[in-house]
Amino acid sequence: MIIFKSKFFWIAIGLVLLQQILVGLSTYAIGMAGKAIFTDFHESIFYIEVFFLLIIFVYISGATSLFFRVKLSNSVWKKYYQSVFLSLTQKSQGVNTQKNKTNTHSWIGSEALNTIDDAGFFFVEIAAVYFNIIFTGVAFVTLLGLEVSSVLFLSLSLSIILVVALKNKIKNLASSIQSSQLKTIGSIGFIWDNIFFGTKKNYLKSIDKSNKTSQEFFKNKEKYSIYEQVISCVPVLISIPIIMYIVNTSYALSAESMGLLIAVLPRILQLFQSIHAATTFTSQLILKSKKLKNLDCFVSSLDYIDINGLIKTSMIRVVDCANNKPISISDLISKLGESGCIGRYSITGDNGVGKSSLMKKIKEIRKNSIYISPNINIGTEFISSSTGQDKIFQINSAIEDSEADTYLFDEWDANLDISNMKSVENEIALLSKDKLVIEIRHTRSLSENRPRYCGCDKLV
Repeated sequence: MIIFKSKFFWIAIGLVLLQQILVGLSTYAIGMAGKAIFTDFHESIFYIEVFFLLIIFVYISGATSLFFRVKLSNSVWKKYYQSVFLSLTQKSQGVNTQKNKTNTHSWIGSEALNTIDDAGFFFVEIAAVYFNIIFTGVAFVTLLGLEVSSVLFLSLSLSIILVVALKNKIKNLASSIQSSQLKTIGSIGFIWDNIFFGTKKNYLKSIDKSNKTSQEFFKNKEKYSIYEQVISCVPVLISIPIIMYIVNTSYALSAESMGLLIAVLPRILQLFQSIHAATTFTSQLILKSKKLKNLDCFVSSLDYIDINGLIKTSMIRVVDCANNKPISISDLISKLGESGCIGRYSITGDNGVGKSSLMKKIKEIRKNSIYISPNINIGTEFISSSTGQDKIFQINSAIEDSEADTYLFDEWDANLDISNMKSVENEIALLSKDKLVIEIRHTRSLSENRPRYCGCDKLV
């Protein structure tokens, strides 16, 4: 897993190991203080001082570990989302759909971020809990003997057995939780537009759909919570009566034994809490490991569409604007492979015939090209203005990119007034003298109510 490859993970693990060794020593110190209180008061004071000194270093090592856990989560998430986009650069335009874009955005910004952030803390924390059980357990064996200590470890063993027994159910729930969460986030995205752009009926329908998708998500989480608490609580409830019996028969015989036992009672409670946490964390380990594994499979799970099958060549018209003559799609594709290919070509056709799919295919062929289309933001900035002004900003930013050799404009004149359309038209005409420009146009002629068949028609 990517988390285990980070140096910050191993630094954090080393710090919690040191922390729990100190906790074990502090348990031994407080037990010895309780034992000596009836025989040597000064020795008891000495062990109390040692206890507090150890606690200082316990908190220092714990706080430092938390800092490195934050660095762990940050570095792992950064590497993960970069690896996702690197994988996407190797994919064809067949995965370039609005649904995949939305899912990827939701996945990286929500599921992946939360999973990695949670796992970065979790894997170190589960190590801390098991280290705590080990070193506190060693202290108890030294102080209390094997009877009480064996019952504590019996509780842990029973918990682990229950975890193993429910392992497959937990794995299945992990995948169900992730998928239902993604659906829930996706359904929430519709609510915003329906509030501001739809009717009250639209809004209520979007809320209803969100409620239905979220219900499955909540049900899966609640089901896992039941498994988790049964696994962690039952062994502890079985162990406590056994320890009470041992105390009544073995520790009521001397003041030293009772003093020692009373001194470490809070630590016994803490150990039970650690066993409860260890069991909870062990079940979560299965859950989170499955969720982390699903992160690796995300890109391969995206929907793939064969864009060639969407292009209806007989219903698409391509015009070479240099001579205002039509050419076939196959001839256009052939020209794309020529070095120094420049000029301007217009693509027209009815809705649904595959014009945008053709543009995506061209983008695949001309790698060093820029594709401007509605709902696409190229570069790293956008302006908070009207749709038309944002479109102009996008086009100007693309034209200023001297590295590109091809410019693909999909309905660039939509939402532009006559003045701005003229201005952009002139810029594109000038651009096509040195670069390749291919455009999709639906706008009618500015001078008359007829379809514009070629993007290079003069503006009047």
